[in-house]
Amino acid sequence: MSRKRSTLRDVAQKAGVTVSTVSRLLNNKPLTVPVTDTTRQRVLEAAKSLEYTPNRLARGLVAAKTHILGMSFPITSPLNRIDHRDVTYINLGMLISGVQNVLQARGYELHIFNRIEHNQHPDAPIRRMNYDFIDGLIYVEPNPCYPYYEDVAEAGLPMVMLGQTRIRHTVHTVCAEDRVEMRKLVGALIRQGRRRIAYVLNVMNEPPMDVIERMEGYSLAHKDAGIPVDPILLRRERASEVPLAVTLDALLTLRPAVDALIIGRTEIGEDTLKHLLASGVRVPEDMEVVVIGDDRFFEATRPRLSAMRLGYLERGMAAARLLLDALEGGAEDALHMPVHWTFIERDSCALRDAIQPADDVASNAHVQEGRITSQ
Repeated sequence: MSRKRSTLRDVAQKAGVTVSTVSRLLNNKPLTVPVTDTTRQRVLEAAKSLEYTPNRLARGLVAAKTHILGMSFPITSPLNRIDHRDVTYINLGMLISGVQNVLQARGYELHIFNRIEHNQHPDAPIRRMNYDFIDGLIYVEPNPCYPYYEDVAEAGLPMVMLGQTRIRHTVHTVCAEDRVEMRKLVGALIRQGRRRIAYVLNVMNEPPMDVIERMEGYSLAHKDAGIPVDPILLRRERASEVPLAVTLDALLTLRPAVDALIIGRTEIGEDTLKHLLASGVRVPEDMEVVVIGDDRFFEATRPRLSAMRLGYLERGMAAARLLLDALEGGAEDALHMPVHWTFIERDSCALRDAIQPADDVASNAHVQEGRITSQ
């Protein structure tokens, strides 16, 4: 049988004072009648012995704050699929851990929202989610085709975008410079002699801004090297409409042959490698392979998969700090915090020192309290 939760009245009765006195002492509010240090200590000891914790809802009604923040994730898989998953991020746990590490230390709780985006027509009415009970929102992977965030922004709720967005100048954002990062990766492959570089997106719905910027970076790297972009190498089929195996088989029939492959989603890294090997492709001898987004299981594949680490833990921490700064009086102007990709070299691709820092991107990013800066 669970123990009944102690109330302010219980603490007041044990300490021999009024409920108002207990409330003001525990919340550091001015007292109408001063109390002695002995009385103050008696109240604190009573609260401790009764294991009293303040009621978050009641405290929120008084302070007009609930100390609850939200995170909003897209559902991008068709709801009628047997293997449907509400959230398709393989690194979801890392994001949430980063946010929780910061929020718990500052006395906040986290609430998760899901929003359905798959095949939602851009002109369809948007069902407003109930954000009334949260103090602020971290909006994960904004998508210009599904602008649920516009409703939140117009309502004036403090918000941080975790991902690229076209309204970056009006809201706080934490994201990579995806166009620049992809330009560096593709440029490094070109400098190592690769000329037929395929990019498989395997998107679940309309691509979000970060994917759009990566496609632009892919094209810019080819332009830098004076190599025409072959559009057939840029595969953006929907995963729900074209199976991954069909996309890969189409690439394997091309001549000249594909000599490098960038896998656009962490979730399909292992399946892609298995299909290539089953088709007789030698990795990395015939085709170098890099995955956008790392996973610990890539250490166990044979060959081990090289990947671009996207720093989900750091992103979550940075987003939480930025949102709390905005709530607690700082960061009034829209701020952008960059996070950088890190190449994790394994067996499937060895870029060594071929990835050079771009002139227009700050290097040496690291996380500090409230900022991601350069060092």
